[in-house]
Amino acid sequence: MLAKSIAIVDDDVNIADLFKDVLEDDGYTVVAFTDSIAALNHIQKNPEEFGLVISDYRMPQMNGYELCTKLIHL
Repeated sequence: MLAKSIAIVDDDVNIADLFKDVLEDDGYTVVAFTDSIAALNHIQKNPEEFGLVISDYRMPQMNGYELCTKLIHL
């Protein structure tokens, strides 16, 4: 069984990069997004790639709750 990636979604690039760096240092495969719409589109097209999504709540365009609500049905 292949290990699945972790998606980090945060509009603050420094926070997204920090999460990515820390998790990769622990051996995880991480994809960071700074745009919630781009994250949604990518994850919808590749749902088998991700085992976990860590999202900021307050983001422009679509907040973390809205993003997770859309992803829960994949």
